[in-house]
Amino acid sequence: PPAAAQPSTPIAVEHVLERVRRRAVVRRRPESDAPHFGDAAFFNLPLGKKLVALLGMPVESGRTYEWRSWMNLLLVLANIAVFAWMLACSDSWLAGLIGWFPDDWYFSLGFIPARFIATPVEEAHTLFTSMFTHAGLFHLAGNMFFLLVGGDDVEKRLGWFAYFFFYLGCGLACVYASCLLGEAADLPHVGASGAISGVMGAYMVL
Repeated sequence: PPAAAQPSTPIAVEHVLERVRRRAVVRRRPESDAPHFGDAAFFNLPLGKKLVALLGMPVESGRTYEWRSWMNLLLVLANIAVFAWMLACSDSWLAGLIGWFPDDWYFSLGFIPARFIATPVEEAHTLFTSMFTHAGLFHLAGNMFFLLVGGDDVEKRLGWFAYFFFYLGCGLACVYASCLLGEAADLPHVGASGAISGVMGAYMVL
């Protein structure tokens, strides 16, 4: 038919369709990210990233953070908020910065394998509270750094919904492993390291 007789697609609909196509391509084809990556050679990195790399920390060349990964940011903020709350409730914020919180805090919020095995229902809340409890500023900062480096890309591949449950699932797998290994069974286990290790594993695979 003549061009004038062809139905036209509204511009807004075309824009939405293009966004859907772009997200599908990015998730299914990791090589589509290649244009965002610069040369990963150490001497081509900026000074700040050189210093981070010399400390043995992961460094992304090219672009840094995928800001559309808002679920990852919420998880980071949740961890920071819990630590800030613990500092606010502490008698000494300076002691709290190095993890000198009262022992009963760790024993009520942390995951204790022996106690969980004995009374799983009463201790069920610690499966989740332990993931957001950190023993000091350096513990928190190290974990959040790794989560910021890898979490945004994993969420970009999985989508926010699947990423959220993947994160929690990795944390639960970590506490289950603690029960199986039986190491330090009477001590509280705290931190997001288990969940973040799972995220970094997914980062390498994807």
